[in-house]
Amino acid sequence: MEPVSRLRLSLRLQAVANMVSRGKTLADIGTDHAYLPIYLVGQGWIPRAIGIEAQEEPWRRARANVAAAGLSHLIDIRLGWGLKPLRPGEVGVVTIAGLGGKTIQDILSASPEILENIECLVLQPQGAEVLLRRWLASSGWRLGQEELVCEKEQYYLIYAWERGSNPEYSVWEWEFGPLLLQRRHPLLGGYLKKRLKKLERIQQGLARSRRPEALARLRKLNLERQAIQEVLACLPNAGRS
Repeated sequence: MEPVSRLRLSLRLQAVANMVSRGKTLADIGTDHAYLPIYLVGQGWIPRAIGIEAQEEPWRRARANVAAAGLSHLIDIRLGWGLKPLRPGEVGVVTIAGLGGKTIQDILSASPEILENIECLVLQPQGAEVLLRRWLASSGWRLGQEELVCEKEQYYLIYAWERGSNPEYSVWEWEFGPLLLQRRHPLLGGYLKKRLKKLERIQQGLARSRRPEALARLRKLNLERQAIQEVLACLPNAGRS
């Protein structure tokens, strides 16, 4: 791999890295190539890191990359699932990027004795972002930062959570991202347009069914579609879909 000084993260991982609290020990769950901990430790942003992989092949690959970067004394790569390889109080920040939102929820809820000592979560869910956002908000976590990036025509949501309570956001603010809406994030229009197209495809399929549950979901999706269109109308240069 490239020397640490020349390591460049993808836009997605760079957004995750930017949200990691400086000076805190990190656990990167599903670390894959270990690029994130190598970058953060190599930049001097954090003192130590633990990378965790559930499968042996990526675990070996991560260990090899850390060794090649000359950081084996500062980055420990462990084999195991979720937060299970960690000890209580061992790290202050947890990052999980590229896993499904429901999987992330399962990982966090499976290790309460580890989670209670975590100060900050930086998450990039791959789907089910809204489900995870609502679960975290109802579990004592406060939404501190939200970011959107677009890479190879794919939108990625990254958010950071700390302990605390949230303001009284509306249902649709939680649905679309309250901090993204507040900022009128420049990528929010494209993100919502893509979401609207997906929603419309689902609606077309449901419209062919007369089953009560399909009709009920169709009514719910119609409300979501209307809400998206209202947000798009308020965003600069977003227009209507």
